[in-house]
Amino acid sequence: MNSVVIAKFGGSVIGVDGISIPVIIQRINSLSNNAKVVAVFSAPLTVVEGKRRSLTDVALELGRRAEEGKV
Repeated sequence: MNSVVIAKFGGSVIGVDGISIPVIIQRINSLSNNAKVVAVFSAPLTVVEGKRRSLTDVALELGRRAEEGKV
């Protein structure tokens, strides 16, 4: 039976605006030499108003603002 590796890559690993995606692809390719790989990703980071923030948080905040008629 083949091994299965589940690799999760979170926002800070992905980097601001996905800058580290090439490194992640190399890691997945390396892992796939010895096992089947299931890759899981969470929202990458971006910079909003000079601060690093998760795109999930940005989307939620924009949704709240829209609900309040502020967008």
